[in-house]
Order: sequence, then structure tokens, then C-alpha cells
Amino acid sequence: MKALRLFGPWEPRIFLVLAVIIIVISRGAVILTSHDDAQMDLSIYQEIGELVANGIDPYDFAKDRERRENLRLNDYGAAVYAKQNAGLYDYYVSSNLPGSTVLYGLLEGISNGNPKVFRLAFSFGDILIALAAYLLLNRAGIVLDTLGKQTTFALAAIYYPSNIYWGLVWSEDKQIQTAFMLFAAGLLVKRPAARGQLNAVAIGVVGAMSVIFKAFGIFLAPLAIGYFFKAPKREFLLALCAAVITALPFFLYFDLSFVRLVLGRLAHGVASSNAALHGSPWQMVPFAVASYVRPLICAALASLAALAFAKGRLDALNFSAAIGVIFVCLWMVGGSMDRMNIAMMFAMFCAATLSIRSWQGFVLLNFTVQLLIYSTTIGRTSWLNFFDGETPDAMATAVFVTSYVGLLLKASLGDRSHRISALGRAGDRLPSIRV
Repeated sequence: MKALRLFGPWEPRIFLVLAVIIIVISRGAVILTSHDDAQMDLSIYQEIGELVANGIDPYDFAKDRERRENLRLNDYGAAVYAKQNAGLYDYYVSSNLPGSTVLYGLLEGISNGNPKVFRLAFSFGDILIALAAYLLLNRAGIVLDTLGKQTTFALAAIYYPSNIYWGLVWSEDKQIQTAFMLFAAGLLVKRPAARGQLNAVAIGVVGAMSVIFKAFGIFLAPLAIGYFFKAPKREFLLALCAAVITALPFFLYFDLSFVRLVLGRLAHGVASSNAALHGSPWQMVPFAVASYVRPLICAALASLAALAFAKGRLDALNFSAAIGVIFVCLWMVGGSMDRMNIAMMFAMFCAATLSIRSWQGFVLLNFTVQLLIYSTTIGRTSWLNFFDGETPDAMATAVFVTSYVGLLLKASLGDRSHRISALGRAGDRLPSIRV
């Protein structure tokens, strides 16, 4: 019997430790044995880090112009992009929020330009995702105590193909944003009776980072409002103070022009006059059709989610996740898969709180589809040289969104006695989860 324990199920905390060990070994093995060239986004992050490490504000194009030009033209970082023209260079180095920009600067200072240090640091986001997802599920009353639950968690947190492809193979830092959102949701999903004030401070810190890193933490607003609506006002003030203290240094260090620059890029990403770019599922539809259908579908899905939430058929956690998926995956047309994965992976773990059985089928379906898509994509060409359009990402996103909408409809229209209505309502006890 002891030999069988090698294959699970394990005690939940032991399973979490094993998951972290697998992530460390697998990510480290890929990064330390693969080439660092052809890492397009990574080269931009290095270029940004070089500016910050040299005390130059990436968002202020006029200040330190001579030094900025010298760094632009040196043989380092985003050489291909930087040597085209100064305007394009300014666009790339100012396109991230201060939380990300500071991280790049710190990594540049630590690594002295070693791209593997950047890649290893970014892969740490996968560890954070596993820890944060475990916290969220645990706080929602879901115990990973069966082989089925542990396998599903592993497929989603360790082996998820699009996260490996667009986070490990193509090195990205978006996993850190996903972890911030999962951590914040775990803190917001249920108010601890004995540590309410400490929990509120943690919410303020993590919530602030989830916004100033990649901004998508803003989608947690419905969940946060539900949490603090019934919490003591003192806890809201503590969270607000913690958030301000956390965010203020980032705002003071950089020129506030980053707000205008980031808003401008966001407007470009959702502009209806732009053809669908990167991994948007709308790239598979004729642009003339998508330009009319996209706002209708987004409005319809957002309205249905809001109606289900208003009627108590969808909790605040999953309503927040649904709005994020609609906006990032369907409304935005300029985001690559690594950016869309923030919303999709967050929603994927939140879906576990609706129905364990539905969650298991949902994760297995998307894992299988993505495994076929990305193994085929990688297999067609050589290692780290397989960039051939992002239609595979569009296909994977379309499958995810379609199956996710189906899961939400099933949960919203199903037996109301099985829903987790207490999620997002501070102080309520969580009822049983349908399995």
C-alpha cells in the first residue's frame, strides 16, 4: 500500500510541495539547456531594465536624451527594434506599467545583462501561481485530497501548454500578474474572523501590485466591493492605506506621463478600426464581420454575466473572472496569448468553485486541445525558432472562451442549491461545493 502512495493521492500540503518541486526542476531544465536568442519580448524587457538600472525614466522621452540615445544604439537588448527609429524604441520601452518596469530594472542590476537570470525570475511566476491557486481553492473550501483534484490542479498549474509555450519557451513575466490576481482573490474570497485586519492589509498590498504590475487586477473590483461591503470600515481604511503606501513609490519614481502612455496603448488595443492582431480569436473571422459581431457578442456576454450576478446565480469571484475573460480575450484585439492567459488562467481556477466535476472536465478539455495545438506548433520547426503566426493561439483561445461560457451557463442555469452563493459576501460561511 505504501508503494501505491508514490502515485497519489497525497496529503494536500505534500502535494503542493511536490508541485513546486516539479515546477522548479522542469522550468530550470528548459531554461538552462535552451538558447536565449530569438526571445523578442525578453530583449525589450532587458532594454527597459537597462534604462532603469542607469537611472533613466523610460516614460520621459525628453529627459536624459543623449544617454537614452546611447543606450538605444548600443549592442544590447532590443537591438532589432531599437535601431529602426527612436519613436519605435520609445513606444516599446514605455509600454509596461511601473511594477513591471521596476522588476526589469532590478533584474538588470542583478544579472548584469544575463538573459537566463531574467528567464529564471519570470519562471518563478509559475511557482507563485501554484501557491496562489492553492490558497484560493483552500479559502473557498476546496481541499485537494483526491487523485482527480490533484491531477486537475497539476494540469492547470504545472503542465498547462499555453502557459509553458508563452511563459517558458517564449519567456514572459505575465505569470506573475496571474499569481497576484489569484493571491488577491484568495484573500478576498472569505473573511477570516480572527485575522480580518491583517487580511485587509494583505489585500491592499497584493491588490495594489495586481494593478501596477499589468493593470488586470482592476477586474477584481466586484469581488473587493463585495468583501468590504460587509467588513468593518476600519478594514477598508487599512486596505486603502496599504494600497496607497504600496503604490506611491512607483508613482513618485517615474514621470506620471506613464499613465497617458499606457492608456493610449490600451485604446489602441481595443480600437475597432484595427484588424485583430496576435492571438485574438477574431483573427479567424473576416475583419468586416468581426467589426460588427465583436461589440455585440461582448455586450451580450457581459450583460448575461451581470444579470446572473444580480440574480445571485453567479458569485462575485466568477463574475469578476468572466468580465476579465470577455474584455481581455474578446474585446481587446491586440493582445498575444501570454496576456490573454492572465485572464484565462485566473478564470480557470475560479471555475473550480462552481463545480468540481465541471472544472475537471473543463481543464481536461482545454489541456488536451492545447497539447495537440502547441506540440504540433513546436514540432513543425526547430527549437525556439517556430514563430509562424499566432493562429494556433487564436484557436486555443476560441476553444477556451467557448467552453468557459458553456461552463458558466451550466452553473448559472443549474440547481441553485449547489452554487457557492457566499463567495464575495464577506463574513458568510461557504456552503458545500458540488462534486
